[in-house]
Amino acid sequence: MATRARVRAPELVGRGGWINTGGAELSLADLRGKIAILDFWTFCCINCLHVLDELRELEEKHRDTVVVVGVHSPKFVHEADHRAVLDAVERY
Repeated sequence: MATRARVRAPELVGRGGWINTGGAELSLADLRGKIAILDFWTFCCINCLHVLDELRELEEKHRDTVVVVGVHSPKFVHEADHRAVLDAVERY
């Protein structure tokens, strides 16, 4: 059986900084030993809003093992405005 080279994930970086983390930066080391769910969302997407309750429940039920990381992926120009993203996070 052939061995495979280990593939390492790149460090988590973003353009606008981390939101809703109490000011803490998140790194791959912080996620070690946990199940990380990456939720790609945009604040004008109804499907993105519907999944929030399910993700919230998963994170609460498995608090010690599951971390949900939201990745904002704007579809429209106005969704790329940082203040609008902050407002959306506060709303939801």
